[in-house]
Amino acid sequence: MYVCVCNGVTERQIERAVQTGAARMRDLRLLLGVSAECGKCADCAQRCLRSALSGQEAGTATVDCMSNALQPSITMLTGETLEACAA
Repeated sequence: MYVCVCNGVTERQIERAVQTGAARMRDLRLLLGVSAECGKCADCAQRCLRSALSGQEAGTATVDCMSNALQPSITMLTGETLEACAA
């Protein structure tokens, strides 16, 4: 699922960033560009970051940052649908 549409960042990329040491939003912004443009993804990115960090502590590798949130989608001009936290 796309978290940051401006920079094409997915929840899996956030998970991988956490696995390599990212622990704060600042880390995600520097590594991936999350919330560096419009900022609409900040809340979702924070949820994904927390989920990845708690999964890392629990020994699980799956990120589920959308379990209690709506999942709006964006239809691109190509007809491709992107799942996103913030449209």
